[in-house]
Amino acid sequence: MSSSPYELQWHGPYKWYGDGEDVLFSRPEIKQPGIYLWTILFDGQYLTYYVGETGRAFEERFKEHTRDCLGGLYRVYDPDKFITGKKELSWEGMWKKGTRDRMGEFLIRFKELAPIIHKFMGLFDMFLAPIDVDQRTRQRIESAIANHLYHQEGLIGTFQDNDIRYHPKRSDEEPISVLMNYSKPILGFCNKLIA
Repeated sequence: MSSSPYELQWHGPYKWYGDGEDVLFSRPEIKQPGIYLWTILFDGQYLTYYVGETGRAFEERFKEHTRDCLGGLYRVYDPDKFITGKKELSWEGMWKKGTRDRMGEFLIRFKELAPIIHKFMGLFDMFLAPIDVDQRTRQRIESAIANHLYHQEGLIGTFQDNDIRYHPKRSDEEPISVLMNYSKPILGFCNKLIA
């Protein structure tokens, strides 16, 4: 085990777009690399939908996420149901095998889908944990957080999509300890993980 644990200080939540200082692209942390969460406010706490990592500035990664959401690459759920913890697809996306040739359909449906996508993006509360480490360490931390949440009972465990690929610790790697500090109630989170 690594002698000194890695520490994550979670900042947020920040909205994807809007006015004010709590908007993602206006935050100083946006210039740093690290781990991030897409969550929604659910029953006074934050429910995680997606765990990500980036070795570039969060700003660069979220520009890509923004482009891919608006461009139909990502799946989109009915916003009114999603905010209540129910996942009903409005658009399947075009990112995985069997869906990549749907741009024509997306363009035909664009007028219908554009406001749904915009509303869906507006639901998210983003948390950022800046950490400047090598890619493999970031991947292991990202995977440990996602797996910890997947193994929670009920909605915490099922709210993340189950076809996202993560890169967990390999058998030939030494475990690393991760301490997590956060001031907002993130459902299923803990203070220490082994990655």
